[in-house]
Amino acid sequence: MFEFLKSLFKKEIEKKDVNVSELSEWFDAKTRSRSEEINEDIKGYIEEVRKILKSMGENLEKLKKAEIKEPDKIQEKVKNVVLGHRDGYCRTLAHFINNMEFPDHVNYIEGKRFSHDIDESLDEFGKNTIKSYKAVQYLFFDEVKPIKDDLKRLAGTAKKIRKDIEDKGISEIDKVKEDIDNFIKSIKKKENMGLKIKKEKNDLAEIKSEKADYENKLEELNNSGDYKRFEKYNEELTDVEDSIKHKENEIIQLFSSVEKGLRKFKRISIENEKIIGEYLDSCVEALLDDKEMKIINILNNMKRNIKSEGVDLRDKKKEKILEGIEAISAERLKKIVSEYKNLRDKKEDIKKNINSNPVKSQIKELEYKIEHISFKTKNKKEDIDSSEKNYDSIDIIELKDRLEKEIKKIIEIEVFIRL
Repeated sequence: MFEFLKSLFKKEIEKKDVNVSELSEWFDAKTRSRSEEINEDIKGYIEEVRKILKSMGENLEKLKKAEIKEPDKIQEKVKNVVLGHRDGYCRTLAHFINNMEFPDHVNYIEGKRFSHDIDESLDEFGKNTIKSYKAVQYLFFDEVKPIKDDLKRLAGTAKKIRKDIEDKGISEIDKVKEDIDNFIKSIKKKENMGLKIKKEKNDLAEIKSEKADYENKLEELNNSGDYKRFEKYNEELTDVEDSIKHKENEIIQLFSSVEKGLRKFKRISIENEKIIGEYLDSCVEALLDDKEMKIINILNNMKRNIKSEGVDLRDKKKEKILEGIEAISAERLKKIVSEYKNLRDKKEDIKKNINSNPVKSQIKELEYKIEHISFKTKNKKEDIDSSEKNYDSIDIIELKDRLEKEIKKIIEIEVFIRL
C-alpha cells in the first residue's frame, strides 16, 4: 500500500527527442542556469575572501602595535623572545596576505583552483609559523586570536567553494559536454571511415578488373600464332642444344682415350707443348681453334714414340691409347667440327628468331604487370581489413546509450538522441 502511494506522488520524468546536430546546444541551454549560478556564487566567495584578508590585515596592524600587558611581571629575556617571534609572525602573515592570487576569470575551474591555492597557502603558513604563533599568543593572545579566527574563516570559505561546485554537479556537466563533443566526433569519424572503406573497395574492384584484363591478354598471347611459333623455336633450340652437347661429348670421348698418352708426350714434345696443353685443358675449344688440324701430326708423332718406347706406358695402356689414336682421323675430326659449327650457327639463327618474336617481351611485360597488381591487391585487401576493424570498433549505439544515461542523471530528462 505504501509503495502504491509513493508511485502516485512520484515525479514523472520528462522525455525529449533531440537530433544529434542540436544536442550540444540543447544541453548547454539546459545547464546554463547552473553554470551562471555557480559563477555568481564564486564571485561572492571571492568577495568574501577579500573581506577576510582585509580583516586579517587590520588585525595584523593591531598585533604589530599591541603593548605587553603588565610588562613589569615579565622577564626581559621572555619579552625579547616573544617580540622577536611577533616580528617574524607578522612578516609571514603580511606575505601571506599580499601574495594571495585571485582568479582572472570567474568560473568553476578557476574557483576550484583558487580554493586549492588557499589551502596550500594556509598549510604553508601554518608550517612556517607554528613556533612563532605559540610564542606570540603567550603575551598577545587577544590580538592573535582574531587572526586565527580569520584563518579558520578563510579555510572554511575554500571548503565551501569546492562543496558548492560539487553540489551543483558542474564537473559532471562539463564531463557530459566533453562526452557530447567526443560522441559527435566519433560519428563523423565513423562516417569518414565508411567513405574511406567504400573508396578502397572501389579501388580494389578497379585493380581486380585491370588484373583480369591483363590475364585475358596473356591468355590471348598464349593462344596466338606468334606464341606457337615462339614455342616451336624453343623446342628447336632445345633440340639443337642437345645435339651440340652430344657433339661435345663425342669430342671429349675421342680425346679422353688418348689423354694419358698426351700428358706423357707433352713432357718430351717441347715444340707442341702449348697446343697439347690446350687439348688437355679443353679438347672441344682446342679442336675448334685448331684450323690446320695440328693435332693429327701430334698424334702420329706420339704413336711413333709409343711404339719406339719413347713414351713410357704400360702394355695395356699402350694398346688402348694406340687404338684411340687410330680412331682419330683428320676426316672424322673435320666432319665433327663441321657438324658442330653448323649446329652452333643453327642455334644462333633460332635465337635470332626467338628474340625477334614480339610475343616474348609482351608476355614478360604482362607477367610483370600481373605480379605487380597481385602485390597491390594484397596490400589493398590488408588496408580494407584494417579500416573495417577500426570502423567496427566505434560502437555508436553503445556510445549513444551511455550518453543518454549520463544526461538523464545530470538534468533528469530522458533524452532520445536521433542520429
